[in-house]
This record gives sequence, C-alpha cells and structure tokens, in this order.
Amino acid sequence: FPVTISGLKDAIANGSSVSKDITLSPVYPADFAIASFNLDIGGLTLTAHVKTDDTVTVVLANNTGSTVTLGAGVVYIRVYPR
Repeated sequence: FPVTISGLKDAIANGSSVSKDITLSPVYPADFAIASFNLDIGGLTLTAHVKTDDTVTVVLANNTGSTVTLGAGVVYIRVYPR
C-alpha cells in the first residue's frame, strides 16, 4: 500500500517523534506491519504497527542527536496476516 504522507516538512527535534494513522482494509491488531519511505530519512527510525481494525500507525522517531527535517514523501506499508 503506497501512501503519500504530507506534513513532514517541519523539523523533528531530537528525542521526539511524529506519527500518522492510515486507514487500510482489511488489517487487524495482531497482524505484522512494516514500512519504508521513498526519501532518505536522515537516521530516523521508521516503524509501523496495526493500531486497530483497518488502521495502521506509522511512526518516525528521532534519536539522532540533532534535528532532522524531511520533505513530503511516500510511505510504503506492507501488512502480513498473523
């Protein structure tokens, strides 16, 4: 599922994160989710998990030691049934 994510143009401070809920169907909380991004994420950690039925949450966490600014990009999500 490719999903365009906007709103990432703001700086992500060290020690903080940004998240986005994405509606995908059908997915369920026990399913496995992974994500990738089409741009360099500058050392950020990108994770995905199924939050609720039909909702995947993507999180970019910054533990790099400095502020990172990303542009809008495309997140690719893959969900594997449990």
